[in-house]
Amino acid sequence: MPNRSETQKLKWAPILKKQQLANQKKGADTTIGSKLIMTPIFNQSVIDVSGPDAEAFLDSQLTSDVKNIKIKSLTRSGYCNPKGRLIATPYVIRNANSFNLLLPNDLVDEFISRISRFILRAKVSINENDALAIVGVIAQAGAKISIRELDELDNEILEINSRQGLILCPFDSLESFWVKTTQSYLLSQFEHWEIENIRNGIVNIGDATKEQFLPQMINLEKHKGVSFTKGCYPGQEIVARTKYLGSVKRKLCHFRSDSLIDQGTAIFTSEGTPCGIVCHTSRKANESDNQEGLAVIHINNIDDDKLKTSDSISINAVRLI
Repeated sequence: MPNRSETQKLKWAPILKKQQLANQKKGADTTIGSKLIMTPIFNQSVIDVSGPDAEAFLDSQLTSDVKNIKIKSLTRSGYCNPKGRLIATPYVIRNANSFNLLLPNDLVDEFISRISRFILRAKVSINENDALAIVGVIAQAGAKISIRELDELDNEILEINSRQGLILCPFDSLESFWVKTTQSYLLSQFEHWEIENIRNGIVNIGDATKEQFLPQMINLEKHKGVSFTKGCYPGQEIVARTKYLGSVKRKLCHFRSDSLIDQGTAIFTSEGTPCGIVCHTSRKANESDNQEGLAVIHINNIDDDKLKTSDSISINAVRLI
C-alpha cells in the first residue's frame, strides 16, 4: 500500500508529465521573465480543524497565538510535549470557519491521535484532508512574494516569508491550475523547495526528529511560531523559562556535506562525542554533489572543523542561522 508521499506523487504524475511534453513541444521557455517559481510539494499533508471551539482548542495546544491569525493567512507553530520538546511544527492557516494545518506526511497519524486526546467536551473536529494539493511558491533573487501576481489564477498565496509562499489547490482542479501556471511562471522540482527551506532556516519536525528540540533550538520564535504572552499550552512553562533564562546551548546551523544525510542522524565531534542532530538535508535540483542541510549543534562545537556522522560523512562550513 503506497504511503502518503507516494500517493501524492501518483496524483501529480500525469499533470507533470503533460507539462513536460508541452514544454518539449513549446521549445523556448516563454516564462523566463517571471519573478516566481512554482514547485509541487510531496512531503506535506493537510489536516482540517473545524467546529465552534476550533480556535480556542488550537490556541490551548499550539505555541503560536492562534487567536490573532488573520483569515487567509499562515503562521508557523509548534506542538510540544509536557517537557517543551517539539512533537511537530505545523503551518497553521485560518479560513473563514475552520483551520488547515500542514504537517510532514510521517507525522499525520500520530499528531491527530495525540492532539485528539485533549478535545474532551470541546466542539472540535480533526480530520485529514487528502483532497488538497500543496504548491510551493518561490520568489526569484531580488524579488518578493506578491499576492497580486497570482490574481489571474484565482488562488491565494499564503506567505511564509518574503521569499516563500504556499498555495492549497484541490486535486480535482489541479490540472487546470497547473496549465495556467505553466503559461506564466517558471516551474521547478521539489528539491528546489527543500533547498529554499534550508536556506531560510525552516525546520519541519518529522518522525525522526520529534521530541528532540525546544522551539528556541530551531529558531521557531524568530519565525513568529511562539507566543510568550498568550495562555498556557503543553510545555509552556519550560519554553518560557528557557527564553527568560537564555539557557539554550544547542542552536540551529546551516552546513554542507558530500552526501545526503537522514533526518535524526547524530553528529559527533572530532573526539567522538555526540554534539548535534541533523534536521534535514537536500540537494539543489540537478546538482548531485551539492548537499546543504540544517542541524542543531551544541554552541561549543560549532567551530569544530572535523564534525562528522557515525558513518564518517563530514559536516562542513557550519554557521549559525
